Amino acid sequence: METDNNFQIKVLLAQTTPPPQDGAPAGTQTTTGPAPGQRVAAPQQGPGQMLMFTVIMMVVFYIILIRPQQKKVKEHENLLKTLNKGDKILTSGGLVASVITIKGDTVSIRCAESKLEIRKSNIAEVLEKASSAGQASLDESDDKEESSKK
Repeated sequence: METDNNFQIKVLLAQTTPPPQDGAPAGTQTTTGPAPGQRVAAPQQGPGQMLMFTVIMMVVFYIILIRPQQKKVKEHENLLKTLNKGDKILTSGGLVASVITIKGDTVSIRCAESKLEIRKSNIAEVLEKASSAGQASLDESDDKEESSKK
């Protein structure tokens, strides 16, 4: 019976007393968490980590937002440089027309029976490039129109 009592005492002691940690004397308790009602402070980031995070975010924005827009602008400028008389175009307003003349920053176009003058920047895309035969017939129709106005 005495051994049974010793066993029960050992079990009770094992449940209530944590094992000694890091050379602490037996019977002293150490807490591993904050006291009830206390807030735990977040680990502080150094200025180097914050700077690195900011630089990484700027690089991501550049790759996702700025670079594709620059590429699109470059393609549009190239499209306007290669624009020729007789090309079939789509304007930013939705008109489908043929290019009659190109003068500096403006382009004269023919849409159905109307002749319009628009800015080059309003050209959204080139639908068809002019063929040499189609361009010759367009030149003849322009000459006829100009002579009928005189």
